[in-house]
Amino acid sequence: MIGLLKFLFLFFNIMARIFIRFFTGWGFMLQVLYYLGFLKSYQESILYTLILISFCGLIITYINPKYILIPYLNIKLQGKTLQVLDILGHHLPLIVFLYQYDNKIKSDNLVLFFSILTIYLLFINPFRVYNFICLKLKNKM
Repeated sequence: MIGLLKFLFLFFNIMARIFIRFFTGWGFMLQVLYYLGFLKSYQESILYTLILISFCGLIITYINPKYILIPYLNIKLQGKTLQVLDILGHHLPLIVFLYQYDNKIKSDNLVLFFSILTIYLLFINPFRVYNFICLKLKNKM
């Protein structure tokens, strides 16, 4: 029983670290909190977050680096698998959100959007997480 508890703790710890590392996970959490009613007044901030996630998902999937490495599990997503997961994880949530967008809700001042983005960029380096190849490094190789 103790071995099972240690395994479950380790499993959830690794999944939480993976989830926090990628900005898509942050978008999922914001969207869940919105649908639960906690962030209804921040609808526009969540929309801009989902648009950013969708746009960056396109760049990562089709331009640079065209793969994602999942840490701790040593999984490399690329090709058709990455494209399908890009559509399901980045674009479908945006489409669902746009479908359920309520024009009656007053626009917010985007403080939530800029706060979430700033916190993410302060604590997590997206160049390392997403394995971007910078032009200076590419020329040296």
